[in-house]
Amino acid sequence: MTVFSLVASHHDLDLDTVARLSAGATGVGPALPGSGAAGAVVLATCNRVEIYAEADGAGVEAARAGLLSAVAASTSLPDEDVHAAFRTLDADATARHLFEVGAGLDSAVVGERVGGQVLDTDTIDNLVSVPHTTGSELAASLNAHMADYELDLLEHQHATGLTPGGDGFTVHLTDGNLRSRAVILATGAAPRHLGVPGEEELSGRGVSTCATCDGFFFKDHNIAVIGGGDSAMEEATFLTKFADSVTIVNRSENFRASKIMLERAQANEKIKWETNKVVEEVIEADGKVGGLKLKDVTNGETSTLDVTAMFVAIGHDPRSSFLNDQVKLNDNGYVVVEQPTTKTSQPGVFACGDLVDDHYQQAITAAGSGCRAAIDAEHFLAESR
Repeated sequence: MTVFSLVASHHDLDLDTVARLSAGATGVGPALPGSGAAGAVVLATCNRVEIYAEADGAGVEAARAGLLSAVAASTSLPDEDVHAAFRTLDADATARHLFEVGAGLDSAVVGERVGGQVLDTDTIDNLVSVPHTTGSELAASLNAHMADYELDLLEHQHATGLTPGGDGFTVHLTDGNLRSRAVILATGAAPRHLGVPGEEELSGRGVSTCATCDGFFFKDHNIAVIGGGDSAMEEATFLTKFADSVTIVNRSENFRASKIMLERAQANEKIKWETNKVVEEVIEADGKVGGLKLKDVTNGETSTLDVTAMFVAIGHDPRSSFLNDQVKLNDNGYVVVEQPTTKTSQPGVFACGDLVDDHYQQAITAAGSGCRAAIDAEHFLAESR
């Protein structure tokens, strides 16, 4: 007799199809006597459907066809689609696959885009062994590196919730659910907004939080950048590649930016400065940004800044709202971890990067934090087998 397995999972299929196949796997038992298989075990979850069966060596293909036709009969999916959805593993491959699944070595990466916030960064100068790179170049290198490993990448999705239960967690996604024995939270942070009249209404029509995304659309325009930290200096410097002028608006004469970033901006002839000013309103003109109403924080006087675009760079807020109190957060919404580890208040859940770090927020520190989270998760899985 020969052992073989039939595997369909989120590695190759969308989660809705996996869910339908999982429901259809209930048809395997009743169909077993006429399938050509001597016996079968079905593993069906929201992530995968696996059928482990035994048949005479010459009858494996017939048994495969019989079992999958039984699955198809229990779903609304065409027979040929069900057959195409399953991979067939021989005896040796079945043993290896069972070890990987049992050892918890099956990993998935879920994200809206590979690279995250790095993609919005123009210049990166503080990555050890990489003298100079850009966000897009670093993200491309990351993607290429990931291809060397058996990782399942679920791109253009994001987590909407996390529910503990059973032997692990259900991660709720925009398209279906995943089950996992351990979870690493690396959702980063989202750009903060001013919250002034006209900002939300004119978003995408001159209001932006991403110079590398939208700067090209304002070639030869007069642009404003709001903020006084490294992000504001970087955005302003990048925008001078396209703009006629860039005005940095900061609520103080003092800047939070590092010395090197501030000096780089100050040396750029295209950059102007409005200090001790805050934006009170984004002025609309013909459905687009037509200027900014500024207020002097020292005397209350108002003025108008003639610009056609405003790029907001006043910091970020952690992307933690989807956690719904499943892990402990600090007063600012950052995930609390048991330093020096990445363990959260929920055993089996680890957090890293800008979701945890409200101080350094650098690409290199985020990468180191991610490495620690991977090691912590691996140790947790080994200890909980």
